[in-house]
Amino acid sequence: MGITQREAAEKLDCSILSYGKYERGEREPSIDMLKKMARLFNVNVDYLIGNIDTLDRNELTNYEKELLAAARNSDERAQKDALKLLRDNKIAD
Repeated sequence: MGITQREAAEKLDCSILSYGKYERGEREPSIDMLKKMARLFNVNVDYLIGNIDTLDRNELTNYEKELLAAARNSDERAQKDALKLLRDNKIAD
């Protein structure tokens, strides 16, 4: 994700020592921590615990699902404004 262990620990609301142990396999995260990690890293828990080796990138992420729900619940003007904003801020390839 391009973030440091310290940043990840802060976002997960845990100590950097605990997070480092999770990364090194020296400590097992709780179910709640696994859920937080899955949300942060945009993966599912099965991927984190090794039940699946690859991610299905065709499946919508939670963020994409939220965007879709928001778009469906917005009026046409808001949809056009949001789409323009996203397109105007596209990261160059």
